[in-house]
Amino acid sequence: MNPGGWRFFQSGRAQDPSGCRVPVLLRQYFKMTATLLDFAHDPTSMECLIPLDLKEAPARLLKKYMGKEGYERFIAWNRPFQG
Repeated sequence: MNPGGWRFFQSGRAQDPSGCRVPVLLRQYFKMTATLLDFAHDPTSMECLIPLDLKEAPARLLKKYMGKEGYERFIAWNRPFQG
């Protein structure tokens, strides 16, 4: 779903069809498999509803943002229970 014509998320462009630039933070979330559910925009701010399942995100990006030790703790915490 691409509300408001924001198809740049699928095409990888850095701007929406009206020429507005996509904030860096949003681009990073979408690299991590986030999904844009809804957004509200006014001249001074933009609010988004973006669920992100870190277990589905690429390992290289998690290591980049969490650091090696943080990534290893995250993986250890989220292993399936072996009972």
